[in-house]
Order: sequence, then structure tokens, then C-alpha cells
Amino acid sequence: MIQGDFNGDDILDLVVCTKTNSISILLGYGNGSFAKLKTFSLALRPFLMVAGDFNRDKRLDLAVTHIHGDAISILLGDGNGSFIVQRPFSSGGQGPWSAAVTDVNKDNRMDLIVTNQNSNHVGIFLGYGNGSFRMYGTLVTRDSRHVAVGDFNRDKKVDFIVSNFQDHLITVFLGYGNGNFARGKTFGTDSNPFAVVTGDFNGDNRLDIVVSHSNRNRISVFIGYGDGNFASPITFPTGLYPFPIVTSDLNGDRRTDILVNNVNSRTMNLFIGFNETNFTSQITLPIGISTLGAVLGDFNGDYRQDIAITNSLHGKIDVLLNTCHYLV
Repeated sequence: MIQGDFNGDDILDLVVCTKTNSISILLGYGNGSFAKLKTFSLALRPFLMVAGDFNRDKRLDLAVTHIHGDAISILLGDGNGSFIVQRPFSSGGQGPWSAAVTDVNKDNRMDLIVTNQNSNHVGIFLGYGNGSFRMYGTLVTRDSRHVAVGDFNRDKKVDFIVSNFQDHLITVFLGYGNGNFARGKTFGTDSNPFAVVTGDFNGDNRLDIVVSHSNRNRISVFIGYGDGNFASPITFPTGLYPFPIVTSDLNGDRRTDILVNNVNSRTMNLFIGFNETNFTSQITLPIGISTLGAVLGDFNGDYRQDIAITNSLHGKIDVLLNTCHYLV
């Protein structure tokens, strides 16, 4: 599930992958509720998706991975909450797991970075700016699952990180700004890394990394030095099977907080405000359902970050409105 303004009304909407060959969009009313879903058929079953403007019309489009079809689909947004579904193209490998949208070669066109888990590489796809892409090259990285982008060495060029599940590693690729990347630099974890997210968690204006370990029920935070290197990870316990991770300032203290969804314990862990060696508070939120999808956004226009989660048991989206009194 992802959020974004897909019909140009400055109100957040939600898009979800279905269990069939389709995706569904729910247009927001701006009060925490949503219109009846609208569904768009795909040639293959969707796995994960990301949003970006792929044809430079200032409207949000979608890129969808098909892990069982070794393909990627592009859905071009019409600005009214509908999509024009393009024919799927090859992911350049087997088992495309996740994708990230960014401009890797500074041509003002959105590109894609795609992890192909079963082929043990990451594919770089350069965008033409018209909604189509060409595969530029691949980078070797074994059993890569999730990908996140950022500028880890502060050279104003796009870098990215992937989780290497079976190898107990995360791999950082530093970009040259032309679509090429330096050979990956690996950092060890004490268990299988799964979801990865970037952010400045200690307020030093350097990007850090947070990783979930779904089989060990914890997360690890890697504090960045700002030169492409990271300190040894600091681990924090979570509930059962932590995935996914989302980050934002949830209490208005201008620090980035971390929200972790625990699939098998039907809870969420909220880690508030990092202060160099620990979080100032850790809160467990009982949500009562098992969910694989969670996103943050201001869904009712009160300038607070709310939570939307998928309720697969009842085929619904549940929205948890933020009632924190410290936000202004």
C-alpha cells in the first residue's frame, strides 16, 4: 500500500495491491474517510509498488513489481484518480521484489532501481521521461529484498542500499551521478535483514539506516558518518515478524520517529525520538489484526501524521487518526 495525491485535489489517497491481478485506489475525502475503491486490472499479480511522475506531466504514476512474472508494470495516472495500464516489461532478472524511484543520472527523468532476488542482482532502469524505461545495467548483490535510496556520502548524488537476507548483510552502493555506482560496500547484521528505510534519526544531518529482522523480532539502526560508512548497529526488540517500517515525525518534536508493524503479534512498535544511543520512548500499539501494509500521512487535514493499515482479514483499510496534543 502507498499514499499520494492521485487526483490533484491536495488530499491524500491510498493505493493497494490486491490478491488478484489488479490494484485498487481509494480517493480521500480529507476527513479520514475514503470513497469506494476503484480497481484496475493488470496482466500479472502485483507484489509491491512505488509512485512517481514517469512521463513528466506532473501527475503521479505507479510502478508495480510482479515477483512471479519477472516483470514490472507501469500505470500512468490521468490526474483524476484513474490509470492507463501499460504492457509489462522484463525486470531483467528473476523474482523482482522491490523497487525505488529516483533520478540516478541527473537528467530530470525518473528512473527505477529494482531488486531481482532470485538472480542475485539489482537492475538500473533509466527513464525516457515518457513512461517507458530501458535497462542500463545490473549490480551484483545476493538475495536482495528491499531497496531504499538516499545520499549517504553527501555528494549530492543518488546512492542506495539493499538488504541481503540470507547473507545477514546490507549493501550500500554509492552513485557517480551518471547512472553508474561504485562496487557495493557491505555491513554486517546479526540476523537476516528484511525491510530497509533511510532517515536522519539522531539529528546530525547525516542519513542513517533502520533495518527490520523479521526472524529475530527486532530492528537495527545504523548511524551514518556522512561518508558512506556506518557505525555498528544498535538493536531494539519488537513484536513478532516486524515488517514494514515507516518513518515520520509523529509527535511534532522535529525528530524522525520509527513505526514498525509486527505482522504476527498484531501490534505496532512506535520508537520516539532518537538521542544518539537510544530512543526517548518505545510504545506498543495493539491493532488487533495482522497486516502486511502500513503507510503514514495526514488523512484528515489536521497536520498530524495518521496511520493507514491493510486489514486483509476483512478486506478493508483501517485508518488510525493521530490524537497527539503536541503537534502544531
